[in-house]
Amino acid sequence: MRLRRARRAPDRAESLRVARAAPPVTRTMFWRHMPLLAGLLVAGGSALQALTMTVDQPAYELLLNVTLGAGIVTSAVGLRRGRVALLPGAVVMLAALSLFALRFIQLPIVYLLYPPEVIADEDLLLATMVGWLLVAFSFWQTSRANLIFLIVAGLSIFGLMGTINLNVEMRFAFALFVLGAVFCWSYEQFLDLDDRLAARGQPRVADWQTMARGHLSVAMLVAVLTFGLGSLIGTGAYHVSPNLYAKMAREMYSWSPYFNSSRRLFNSFESEFRVGAGPVRLLPVPVMEVEADHAALWRGMAYDYYDGHGWSRSLTGRSEPMRFDGEQYRVSSSFVAPMQHWRAFVQHVTIVGYPGMVLAAAQPEALHLGVMPARRRSWRHLPGFHMEPTTDAYGCISGVESEAAREYTVTSREPLSEAESLRQAPTTYDEELVSAYTSVPAATQAALEPKVKEITADLTNPYDRVRALQLYLQKECAYSLSAAAVPKSQDAAAYFVLHSRRGGCDLFATALAVMSRLADVPARVATGYQTGEYDADKQAFVVQGTDAHAWAEIYFPEYGWVAFDPQAEDQFEDLSLTELLQRGHLRWVLRDAARQAGWVLAIGLIVLLAAAALVDPVHVLRRVWQPRPRTSLQRLSAEYLSFYQGLLRRHGLTPSPALTPQEAMRAGVEALAGRGLAPEALLGFNERFYNLRYAAEAPEADVEALRRELQALRRQTRRR
Repeated sequence: MRLRRARRAPDRAESLRVARAAPPVTRTMFWRHMPLLAGLLVAGGSALQALTMTVDQPAYELLLNVTLGAGIVTSAVGLRRGRVALLPGAVVMLAALSLFALRFIQLPIVYLLYPPEVIADEDLLLATMVGWLLVAFSFWQTSRANLIFLIVAGLSIFGLMGTINLNVEMRFAFALFVLGAVFCWSYEQFLDLDDRLAARGQPRVADWQTMARGHLSVAMLVAVLTFGLGSLIGTGAYHVSPNLYAKMAREMYSWSPYFNSSRRLFNSFESEFRVGAGPVRLLPVPVMEVEADHAALWRGMAYDYYDGHGWSRSLTGRSEPMRFDGEQYRVSSSFVAPMQHWRAFVQHVTIVGYPGMVLAAAQPEALHLGVMPARRRSWRHLPGFHMEPTTDAYGCISGVESEAAREYTVTSREPLSEAESLRQAPTTYDEELVSAYTSVPAATQAALEPKVKEITADLTNPYDRVRALQLYLQKECAYSLSAAAVPKSQDAAAYFVLHSRRGGCDLFATALAVMSRLADVPARVATGYQTGEYDADKQAFVVQGTDAHAWAEIYFPEYGWVAFDPQAEDQFEDLSLTELLQRGHLRWVLRDAARQAGWVLAIGLIVLLAAAALVDPVHVLRRVWQPRPRTSLQRLSAEYLSFYQGLLRRHGLTPSPALTPQEAMRAGVEALAGRGLAPEALLGFNERFYNLRYAAEAPEADVEALRRELQALRRQTRRR
């Protein structure tokens, strides 16, 4: 036992000495390190993609990726020169840490590295700081020991971003990161072993390209398993026990078409209506069918208090059961806005989904349920009924959570909304109504009031002012369900109108309501459903979950609350490049184009890496780019080159591009002879080929004869 330990001690000491004193990378070793830097670029770029895919800041995204590329190029230059460039990475790290500490000070230079949208979210802010550290580490990859810092930083980014965004793109980016990280880790071990061999005086591994392709194959396998098996296992676990991690599992693993993991569900029937919360998904499920003589917006809820981030209902305590007159339920007169110019509008509604809220157009006045009791009884005593229908201070009906609410008829008071009629409406408002429906936060007023005055200048009529604001939003802003979230530190309406100009119906409705209030016109936000598509066979409007909608309601004395839908008709994703540029959406065009190009490049990179793991890319490029032979003698030369190289490879010999065919054949003649081949025939053919190749004139008959001899020689060597 002592003898064994005594023998091992020198080996361990030598190994430690060799590891610490690894020889520097010389010019001849430069290309051996290029796969390592390429892998680091893939790992770092995918981590930064995961960081920026939830942020609508093109300049910030571009700065991160360009700086990462500059860091990798700097490391490559350092490899050529044999030294690490410490200063650029140190400057990036110092700037990232300093501006992180100064993030609460509103300075333009802070927003360059940490945009307001990033500062508003703690996890995103911390992930951004780690992202800048990753970029700083990319400048120091001349030393292979530093790759651990870049990989750990990338893994930290995914850990932080996993709490914010769990969509398919994030999983794809993580698989790409695993590909780069595993390849770098394993290939670095090969380079370290190669350095150990050189330090001991042994020859280096000659075929390093094959080693790189082998490590790339392993990395590809691990990445595929990470993306594929991880999703399968997670999906199976979710379906077996969804209650263990319902929210996260549903967002990350569910394959149901009703759960698009990159978007939140548009829910417009809660007591609080948050707006600008990010990409929205609308469920393609049937909701109801409405038989009516004309189209309308089917309202479910209305909101009056705006806090800068969303809407709430300040009059929730003011509600009472509807009055039953023996045939139908009627809304109390105290909850119906005074109206002198209106018409009766009857709607017969059949609920296809879950019954509950009563959806109706304009101001409901009477409700007739599909199942009515024979005599007056409280609904709570009937089987299947939970409560009586109630009306709130906004004129909305709720409380019928039973099968009886699957079919009902509503009679509404629909205000006359012709433009000339509304222009002639009185301009004197009730003081209590003005106080409740024209108030906005001070920050919102300071940001949007100049823009409102600019749009409504010289307009004295309330209708004209609201109409001008509506047209402005429809022209200048773009509708999109994929718009990023409004930063938590920003007012939703101001950010939408002045900065992003891109969002869903919630932001359009909020902007019009808030700007109308700033124009001294009472306004609120209503939510429900759009008209839907008219079905001629059913003679009804068919409403689906994709018709969920929000709009603004403007109050006109003697007319009541009139619906104004400011949403742009054209969707952002459907607009042409010319239309986007005309509307001033250049930054979004560039950002989306850059992201699409990034994903195309990422997919192309994976395909190229997979191909490189199977074939030698250098050999393929040489075969593709080498000039085609034009004369018969040139074609004979190409065939002979392919013959002798293939012959050497089949017998375990590596043809060197530095040797001529004659030198290569003579160098391997002994090895070939040991395998039963006649070296005289090979050398004789080689001599005749050289005489013809470098002769003053090569007759066509001699070339064809030598080609036939080459074909015979090829068949002979294959049989052996």
